[in-house]
Amino acid sequence: MYTYGYGLGGPYPDHMFGLYNCIGASDYCGGVQSGQPDNAQFTCYPALDAATSAAATAPDVATFTTATVNAFNAFGQAAIDIPVFTAAIRIAALRSADGIVNALGFSYTNAATMQFAHKGTYTPSNSAYAFGGGDPNTLRWGQASGTSQLNVFNVQTVWEFNVLGEVYDTLFSLNPVAPGQVFCWMCESFSTSVDGSGNQHFLVELRQNLRWQDGAVIDAKDVKFSLLNLRDFSANAGGALFNLLGVTVLSNTTLDISFIGQSISYPVDLAAFIIPRHIWELSGNTFYGDVGIVDPAKSDSSYDPVQQGTFIGSGQFACVSVFASDLGKVGTGCIKNSDGSRGGQAIGASGTMLLQAFDFTANPGNTDPFLQYMRSYNSAWGTGSGTAAQSGQFQEWSYADQNNDGVVTVSDLASVAACFGASAPGGSCSSLAYSYWLRSAFHTGSPSTIGSEVTIVASHLDDTYTSPFSWPSGGLTNLTPFTP
Repeated sequence: MYTYGYGLGGPYPDHMFGLYNCIGASDYCGGVQSGQPDNAQFTCYPALDAATSAAATAPDVATFTTATVNAFNAFGQAAIDIPVFTAAIRIAALRSADGIVNALGFSYTNAATMQFAHKGTYTPSNSAYAFGGGDPNTLRWGQASGTSQLNVFNVQTVWEFNVLGEVYDTLFSLNPVAPGQVFCWMCESFSTSVDGSGNQHFLVELRQNLRWQDGAVIDAKDVKFSLLNLRDFSANAGGALFNLLGVTVLSNTTLDISFIGQSISYPVDLAAFIIPRHIWELSGNTFYGDVGIVDPAKSDSSYDPVQQGTFIGSGQFACVSVFASDLGKVGTGCIKNSDGSRGGQAIGASGTMLLQAFDFTANPGNTDPFLQYMRSYNSAWGTGSGTAAQSGQFQEWSYADQNNDGVVTVSDLASVAACFGASAPGGSCSSLAYSYWLRSAFHTGSPSTIGSEVTIVASHLDDTYTSPFSWPSGGLTNLTPFTP
């Protein structure tokens, strides 16, 4: 017995199926055996099963509401006990930090705050409350509790999820102030359809500039591996994927994700962590056809990814060693115990974790311009030399989107291609286009000749930032106006 709690991960009270349907009660009453059953009370109640199943596959809000009310009625007529309370969320933030995001139901503790927070203009009278403790390049986040597990297959607490959410990215994302609005995050676009059996499909096209923090390229098999293994082996990180039917890889960047029936929650459920297959997969295994299952030794609760050097994702922050023995190594060495010694995933109340912004384009010897967070921001983009000149993927995307319509299209590519090889305006390369596309930092050998800019634009072809919502014309609630 232990103290625990559940929090809704999205805008709908869609927890009833996972927590109380018999299919989640291991094989005690007809479900699937699992080491950590979602239905931890082993509730086996046919009336509740019928209502929760209907709610889990409701294609619209009205149907979902009716089925969920039926589920609550059935719940109230049975001897099922779980303490429930509504939390009053009161989270403090320093006024010296600008860009913090007040997420609905979570307040400032969310991934958006960590991505957008930065030093503001306010100067506190007490220097103890200065941004970053006086260092404008350091963002501090104090949590109410330490962590025990940073293994994605065994993560449990909200504080552990907070940490994982900085290192691992998600396929989809929710608007923090209107979580019913779901848009592409690691993908550039997605579309939905329903097959002849009534099952819902998501056709997803990944972005081209995705990298793991160790330099490996992210592909569709990584997504398939993550979704299926989290569904089958992670009770918490994959708890919302119980109705995931299958994933079909169509190309390196395209995949078809299918669910049982239809549900308003399925787009929300795809805001799931994506983890590196080359690190977690059992060698030689092909259980899911073209991808395998997680290595059982690594999904075990004793496996510490920080100590093993595998705490590697594709998110905005990376675990980079601060210890002399492996200084700069990615995936380990980012946690210090209270006495300054090297720590692991169990971070005590006085322990600290130092994460570094994922942008390794300026690392010595690096030749990959995309060895950075795929939505990184750097106003110095297009200056300097080498791959560091491409630090700042937001600025690069905005540059590739010449006509500022929120998506890099064939017309943008055709415009830069018309100037390929040009060292001055002429022919189909107008003076306006030539001056726009020329970025001398990308070809120091011939600074006035357009060349590698074509490759840069092509690498962002079809990229958007808020698909399927439009930007700059609108769509997402509280979306900042686009400024090229």
